[in-house]
Amino acid sequence: MLSNPVALIPKWRRLRPALLFSSLLLSPLLVVAEAPLSLLNVEGRGEVKVAPEIARLSFGIEAEATTAAAAQRQVTATRQKLLQQLQQQRIDASALQTVALELLPRYREVAEQASRISGYLARHRLELTIADHRDSAALLDRLMAAGVNTISGIRFELRDPSAAQAAALSAAVVEAQRKAEAMSRALGVRLGPVLQLDERHTSMQPQPLFRETRLLAAAASAPVPASDVTVSASVAIRYQLLPSQ
Repeated sequence: MLSNPVALIPKWRRLRPALLFSSLLLSPLLVVAEAPLSLLNVEGRGEVKVAPEIARLSFGIEAEATTAAAAQRQVTATRQKLLQQLQQQRIDASALQTVALELLPRYREVAEQASRISGYLARHRLELTIADHRDSAALLDRLMAAGVNTISGIRFELRDPSAAQAAALSAAVVEAQRKAEAMSRALGVRLGPVLQLDERHTSMQPQPLFRETRLLAAAASAPVPASDVTVSASVAIRYQLLPSQ
């Protein structure tokens, strides 16, 4: 029995696998380089105007008294009158939201002495959402009758802006496509597939009617004109450019 069977294989045959492996390592690799893509980046903006559906009234109740408790009581009593007025108009109490509560000391100057507190100003800022914006003028009159003495403004908005936002996005894509087609024609190339599409932003701009720090009676008694709500969107699209045929 042979102790080493490998010894019977001719030496040149044993070297062949090693030579073959070495030749593979030394052989140059064939690499096919792809030509870089020609790209075109464009942006588009779309805008739609929609008639408002709801109105948000921002207003407040202010009261001054010699004590903080007395000022707060006056504001609370006026708020109760306001809730009763809303109930008579069949407006749910949940439509009225508290924005801020403030209690500010009032000072008076005393000769040759430090300022002293002479009273307190209680301020209750509220926001009311009404379903029919056409009732804004009449409702402002009733708010004044209930004791409201400051109005910050009126905004006209949409209940659900999703449909208007979709329309604005579609318009933005159409504009971007139009730009890309015009530029590709000018370059003498063909517009290829879309490689990337990004939504940059979508916004809704409610239309404020007016913003005053103090209530103007004329603003409440006059009819309230409602402006359209502007919804805008922008997109960025990346196209591949192809050689002309």
